Amino acid sequence: MIFIAFDGSGYETRLAESKDLVHWDVRGAILQRHGVGWDAEQAAGGVALVDNRWDGTWEIQSYDGQYWMSYLGGKSKGYETPPLSVATSPGLPTLSSCIALRSIAKIRSAISVWRHSTRNAEHL
Repeated sequence: MIFIAFDGSGYETRLAESKDLVHWDVRGAILQRHGVGWDAEQAAGGVALVDNRWDGTWEIQSYDGQYWMSYLGGKSKGYETPPLSVATSPGLPTLSSCIALRSIAKIRSAISVWRHSTRNAEHL
């Protein structure tokens, strides 16, 4: 499961696993706040496509052979403090590429490369 954690200062995106959906093992942060740039204090990622029909499976859906994440970043501390920004870079790692890495360290590294290559974001 990918989930957003807020600690009173800002968001980060974490990964957890469960065999029974009751007991969860938090694997760690995959999108961490890093204190620099347009997404310094808010790093909220989420699964973009899910089968959310009333009688649906709630499984992750793919588009064009890839699984996609949304990404919302912000430079200020607090809860949804403006300006918030949406990443639209085609270089944003897809969820399928993160799953394929199967390692928190490798996921963080791929996202770090993308963050450093992103110069512009659409501010809300």
